[in-house]
Amino acid sequence: MLAKVSFFERRNLELQLTSTNLVLLNKTYNASIHQHLKCCNPTKSPY
Repeated sequence: MLAKVSFFERRNLELQLTSTNLVLLNKTYNASIHQHLKCCNPTKSPY
């Protein structure tokens, strides 16, 4: 029983870490796109 609980807890932690990493990746990706738009398209850029 304890082994199952710890397995699920570990799995849950891994999922949390993965989703946090995805959010960070997404932010970095959006920031780089934002920069790209500002550099290459200063007039049409909505920012």
